[in-house]
Amino acid sequence: LADGTITEMQIVGPLEIRFQDRTTIANAKVLTGGLEVLLGATPIEEMDLIIDPVTEQLIVNPETLLRG
Repeated sequence: LADGTITEMQIVGPLEIRFQDRTTIANAKVLTGGLEVLLGATPIEEMDLIIDPVTEQLIVNPETLLRG
């Protein structure tokens, strides 16, 4: 884990992840008692998404839209 803790967890999938007009396939790691869903860097990169630091929202990379 991010804090250096080593733990066993279940891996489930494949999962289809969709955001706007983007889709990717990934597996998920399930932590016991976990209530929060986190989207990792790999699916974000595969869908060419970015986090807008001003609005703090996940968006489609505007440079990709311009290349259309």
